[in-house]
Amino acid sequence: MLTVWGRKTSSNVQALTWCIGELGLAFQRHDIGRKYGGQDTPDFLAMNPNGTVPVLKDGDGEPLWETGAILRYLCNRYGAAPFWPQGLEDRTRVDKWAEWSKINIAMNFTGPIFWRVVRSAPEDRNEAAIGEAMRTLGRKLDIAEGELSRHAYLAGHDFTLADIQFGHVLYRYFDIAIDRPDRPALRRYYERLAARPAFRQHVMVSYEELRGSLPN
Repeated sequence: MLTVWGRKTSSNVQALTWCIGELGLAFQRHDIGRKYGGQDTPDFLAMNPNGTVPVLKDGDGEPLWETGAILRYLCNRYGAAPFWPQGLEDRTRVDKWAEWSKINIAMNFTGPIFWRVVRSAPEDRNEAAIGEAMRTLGRKLDIAEGELSRHAYLAGHDFTLADIQFGHVLYRYFDIAIDRPDRPALRRYYERLAARPAFRQHVMVSYEELRGSLPN
């Protein structure tokens, strides 16, 4: 049995539980972080000295932290092609786009845009900072738009781990009150993801509890 520590409104926890759902694995989850607390307890810090979520344990194995590392662990242990290809070249192509998504999409969206929108009243938002962040993110989304105009998923014609790392922020991207340039391939891609049961269950989650509060 897999055990996950982390609140369901954490985007990193959502990436992890979506991946677990796509792999068809059973798991239990403990709410940790933000209003639930628990990140600074001795027991939690013994598992992850950084005090961050998610943390995963696979049975009696050692606690794992850092979302990308956890996802690759699950894929290496439980995944199969095409989600996690066996051939080194094909697997590295998927991993390349997964890493690109984490660095260029998730990190450029969650802090610079999402948090600035949801934790501030409309009249208090720094619209200039949000606009600049949207332009930065937009340059990366244009790269994804080019890829998605050629094939259905980010790393090719099949749904892979790269789509977990890229797609897990798109529900919030399309849901929050921001002006989004028209990217038809990205929109079609998001609609494909939204048709997946595991995406709807683990990613399309209310974030109302996050409004007006500081990120952690």
